[in-house]
Amino acid sequence: MSGAAFLLPETIAWFDVPGAISIQRLMYNFLEEIGLRHTKRDAQQTEAMLGNLNLLVPKNDEYLLGKEHLLIFLNPFGVVLRVGDPLPGPEHDLILKPWKKVQMEKAVFEVLPGIECGISQQSRELSKLRQILHHEKYDFWDYDKTSNVGFLPVTASPFSGKIPVVLDRGAVRAQEGVTTHPRIAKFREAGKEVWQPVEFRGAQERVFAPFREALQAAWPDSTNEINGHKMMEFWRLCRQEILQREQTGYGVLNNKWEDNNGGEEYFKTVQARNSSFQYGERYAQHLLAC
Repeated sequence: MSGAAFLLPETIAWFDVPGAISIQRLMYNFLEEIGLRHTKRDAQQTEAMLGNLNLLVPKNDEYLLGKEHLLIFLNPFGVVLRVGDPLPGPEHDLILKPWKKVQMEKAVFEVLPGIECGISQQSRELSKLRQILHHEKYDFWDYDKTSNVGFLPVTASPFSGKIPVVLDRGAVRAQEGVTTHPRIAKFREAGKEVWQPVEFRGAQERVFAPFREALQAAWPDSTNEINGHKMMEFWRLCRQEILQREQTGYGVLNNKWEDNNGGEEYFKTVQARNSSFQYGERYAQHLLAC
C-alpha cells in the first residue's frame, strides 16, 4: 500500500462539487503540449517530477492551458503546479512567489500556494496595489483581469484587509528606462505619500514558512531527486491546512478556485475549478486503488 493511504477516509468527500463539468478541450495531451511549447526533454522531466511527487499526469480536461503556461490545481492540498515560460516579472512582496522553482531545459516547473483570488475593479485595495507597484517603477499592466489578483491570508498596512498580490508575474513589468508620463509620476507620488509600504514586506515568507521548509526538506535541490517520505509529510501538512479551512472557515491555503469580486467570474476561473474537479476525482480513485 502506498504512503498516500493516509488520505483514504475522506477521499471522495474532497471532490463533491455539484454540476462541475469540463469546458476545456485540447488538441494535445499535457506532456505533448509541453513538448511542443518547449522541448521533449522538458516533457520527460515533468513526467518524472510528477511521479516523484506521487501525482498523476493530468489528462486533457484536468489542467488549465494558458498563453504562457499549463496549470494543475490540486484540490486536496491547496497547491498549484505551473509548467511554462520563465516569466520576466520581478521578484516582489506583492507578487505571488513560488515555493519551488526548477529550471528545466527550456521551461520551468513551479510549486505555488493556492490563495483566494478575484478582486473588484472598483476596489481601493486594487488601487493601492497598483500605486505601490507604480511608485517602485513596476507597471501592473494586466490589472483589469479580476483573477490576476489574489489575497494572502494575513493583514498588513497599507491595506485595510488581506494583502492583495499579483498572481501572474507576467502581468507586471519593470519600467526602468521608460519615460514617465506626468500622470504616472503623480500616481507614484501618491503611492509614496499616502500609502507608504511597510508591513507587507516579507509577509509571504512568514505565513508560508512551514510549507516552504517542509518542501525544501523533501526536495532540496533542482533535480528530480525527491525524498518520498518527506514529500508525504509535506502533502500531509498541506492537507491538514485544507481540512482546517473546511472545518473552521480559516486556513493559510485555499482550494476554492473562485473569483471573489462580487461580479461575473472570469472564464479561466471557471476552467480552473472544473479542471481541478476532474483531476481530483481521478486522483481520489488512484488513492483508493493504492
